Amino acid sequence: MMRFLLTIVFLIGMLCSPIPSCASSAKLKKELAAQSFTGVLEGDVRFTALGALHCGTNSLQVVFYEWHESSPPGKAVHSSYRVILMHGTTYLGSYAVEDRPTIKGDELRFPYDADGNSMKCGADGVPPKKILLNGEIVSLAK
Repeated sequence: MMRFLLTIVFLIGMLCSPIPSCASSAKLKKELAAQSFTGVLEGDVRFTALGALHCGTNSLQVVFYEWHESSPPGKAVHSSYRVILMHGTTYLGSYAVEDRPTIKGDELRFPYDADGNSMKCGADGVPPKKILLNGEIVSLAK
């Protein structure tokens, strides 16, 4: 019986974890499209909620975005990865990234060895317009 209950709790948690607040992928796509998200929202698109990032008094939801193009055999495969920042249902922007970060309190941590492997909000609680990731400057796209 205990195993059954744990399985049910796990499955409910899995349903909620791919995108913030158990919102549907379709709903999130619609919200992003309406708020000028520049990424591709058609085809093989996946959203994974990474958790809350503490930015001053704000708590931002961090979503990892993955897009993969389906190509015929022998053709190039294209993909795109971003870290999307949301405040409630408001899209604040996204950073183009190569890898999925983790959240540690008020910091996004990336698995890079080069200069720039983290992102923190400014003292004003706003995500920075530009960050250094893996030795490259990355801009917050809106």
